[in-house]
Parts: sequence; structure tokens; C-alpha cells
Amino acid sequence: MTGNGPTVVMVGGALCHRRMGAVDELAPLLQHQFTVVGYDRRGRGDSGAGSSPYDVQREVDDLVAVLGAVGTVAFVFGMSSGAALSLEAARQGALSGRLAVYEPPFILDASHPPDHPGFTDQLREHLSKGRRTRAVQTFLRLLGVPAPVVLVLPLLQMWKKLKASADTLPHDFEIVSPTAGESPCRRATTAPSPRTPW
Repeated sequence: MTGNGPTVVMVGGALCHRRMGAVDELAPLLQHQFTVVGYDRRGRGDSGAGSSPYDVQREVDDLVAVLGAVGTVAFVFGMSSGAALSLEAARQGALSGRLAVYEPPFILDASHPPDHPGFTDQLREHLSKGRRTRAVQTFLRLLGVPAPVVLVLPLLQMWKKLKASADTLPHDFEIVSPTAGESPCRRATTAPSPRTPW
């Protein structure tokens, strides 16, 4: 937690935790106007993986718990799969403050080919065999990172941090998959009644 002003909770994307990626980079820019709260999603940073099998609802509940611990109505800013997670929390009526999202990875039209239906299983296979580097490389190639860059990345210091969260990659796809081909705004209009504010 850093800064002064209204509280904004940052929800990171794939492979990120509160001390790296956009969460860490945005905090210094926002701290003059906001109290910035970052947290480690399940299986990332200092957070344990929790119970198995993975359940998206538990991640929604985690976000709700963080908001409850803040003790005030907070804004939420979600990035990438964290944006999808935040939108799901909003759909359930779990957010009482404003929500901003950046680049939720939804494929809604033909401008981008759909993900291969077996991609998540491919990630799980790599991880089950201990091929964490291969899992992260496969994910980065899906994002469009050029192959030469993907080959060089394991030589960089940052790679250890990326590989540390490799086991969570299939979870990010589970968060996004229910919205395949469907506008998240349309899903939001089918939200249940808001929860009682914490």
C-alpha cells in the first residue's frame, strides 16, 4: 500500500504479482492522488495456490476479501486477465466502487483468430512434466512475441520471476474462456443483484 487519496486496488494479469509488471510500474504514477493497493493473486508472489482444483470463484472471493480488508469503498483497476477477473466480480455485483480495465484478453470478432481449443491442455501438459520454461514460452508465442525474443528471454534476470508463476497460466485462460465470443458488457448486464456492501 502506498500513496494518499481514494483507494484503488490493482489486479494484475498473467505471470504478474504486486512487485512486478504494470502493478509495480503504475503505483509511483498514481500515489500522488490515490492510495494504491496491490496484492498477489493465487499462486503468485507471496500467495499460496490454495485448494485444488482451481476455481475462478475463489479468485473473485479473494478480490472481495482484499476490498473488505481495505475498509473503504475502493476503485478497482484490472489488467489483462486481471481485467477479466475484475469484470466477473462486477458481474456478480461484488464491486461497490468504480472499475477500470485495461486490455482484457477477449476475442469478440474475426479481427483475431480464436485461441486453439486445446491450448490450455497444452499448457497443463508442459507444467505436469515440469516444463515451466516451455509453458511460459508457449504462452508468450500466443501473445505474438517474436520467436527470437522468446528464445533469448530465459537468459535475462526477469525470466526467473516469470517462470515462478507459470503454474497459474491455465487459470488465466479459465477466467477468460467463459466470455469467448461474447461481449463482457453484455455479460455484465446479466449480473445478479449487488451484494451487501462490506
